[in-house]
Amino acid sequence: MQPTRIARAEQCLRRNFGFAGFRIPQRRVVSALLAGRDVLAVLPTGAGKSVCFQVPALLDSGLTIVVSPLISLMEDQVAGALRRGLPAAALTSAQPGSERLAVLQAMRSGRLKLLYVSPERLRSGTFLREITEVNVSRLVVDEAHCISEWGHDFRPSYLRIGAFRRLMRSPPTVALTATATAATRQEICANLELHDPVRVLAPVDRPNLRWDTRRTRTLQEAASRVLAAITATTGQVIVYQPTRRQTVRLAASLRRRGTGAAAYHAGLPATIRTEVQHAFLHRELRVICATNAFGMGIDHPDIRAVFHLGIPGSLEAYVQESGRAGRDGLAARCVLFSWSGDARLQRRFAATTWPSARLLHRVWRALPVAHPIDPIAFARAAFPRVPTGEVQSALRIIVECGAAREERHAAAHEGRAVRYRRGSERLRTRLEFDALGRGRRRALQRVAAVSRYVRARSCLRAVIARYFDEPVPECAGCGRCGGTVRP
Repeated sequence: MQPTRIARAEQCLRRNFGFAGFRIPQRRVVSALLAGRDVLAVLPTGAGKSVCFQVPALLDSGLTIVVSPLISLMEDQVAGALRRGLPAAALTSAQPGSERLAVLQAMRSGRLKLLYVSPERLRSGTFLREITEVNVSRLVVDEAHCISEWGHDFRPSYLRIGAFRRLMRSPPTVALTATATAATRQEICANLELHDPVRVLAPVDRPNLRWDTRRTRTLQEAASRVLAAITATTGQVIVYQPTRRQTVRLAASLRRRGTGAAAYHAGLPATIRTEVQHAFLHRELRVICATNAFGMGIDHPDIRAVFHLGIPGSLEAYVQESGRAGRDGLAARCVLFSWSGDARLQRRFAATTWPSARLLHRVWRALPVAHPIDPIAFARAAFPRVPTGEVQSALRIIVECGAAREERHAAAHEGRAVRYRRGSERLRTRLEFDALGRGRRRALQRVAAVSRYVRARSCLRAVIARYFDEPVPECAGCGRCGGTVRP
């Protein structure tokens, strides 16, 4: 690594980004990328992960492809890159066809330095034909924990990025995430087929965050404590909750008390979600009550508290979401409010996400092959005693593993109708893949880890450090975490 290259990178950082110099982890990532190495970087929320690949993209010839999970996140990153003079664009399903064609033309002509795409885009025949004619200098996988943590229950296409990388002749690749256990890190490297990657692992712990837990007997009591905590907090607050209904109810309660608040969840129309997010980021709302659909990639520096009303599905999710507090480096609170039995909801989510192999076989056999169906109506009619969500998850997994092919109909009168064409009898055995059982067990283990965190009487920072396989800090009454408070 020649000193002149990192010197050029720091000059670019000052000129285009306005920063005096790289933080130590950023410098290690940038140095490795400029040397053509694969990199796995686990950097906490607010550590400046985007700078790590945007600066090398400006310095190198060729195109950097950034795989990102959310349209809103892609749009935000593209806007930021353009402000800094970095030619960037995104290809998304929300764009009109003319806009997508313009982006592809800019990509072919070499005018782009950064192209943001979803993992699903990597399977598009049109995109694959175009991209094979382009000089791809680097691949970036943002939110790389999706490869391990979510897998089939969120974005199965994340599991196929490795195949796309091979098709691109394995360009230097950086996988970025805010949280990853040792097992998750290993799974990311194996799936992406990273070659002797440079590992940059920053501690999960951020000294300006105070971690607390509060346990109550009932949801109503926990909600009352959250309302009181919001009243006692100066500044903006995010409250994460496991269900959409709960976000709507809490936001309404806050508004009745005179606090500017709104709900945010995936069931809202995209226009409403955009309005709520805009209002919060421009400080027109003091509180946002959200499911885990909100927050990924949100760069909002002065959130003073992140509260969780009900345990999340994993400590990875909890640390990621809580890490959106205090990105300005000032003191902020992260409090998990739980109640007796709230882990049952997350265990039910795990069962819905990872249906049993027996249910998969039953759904596969019940699929009509002669006519299209509405998946929800099919689930309710064919399996009235099984939660609809479990049947829908089974349908998704059946399609993903190749045991059936999904054919959506464009005709307006058919609405949500889908025809499923079952594969051969040989493909049926593919439903019994090991990943299904591993996924279900791992989801339940993660719920159990959060439950242990809630019940811990020792240093909460130490509990988090052990979970992420990091050195355990000595707790000497530093006052930066609170033990579990029991009623």
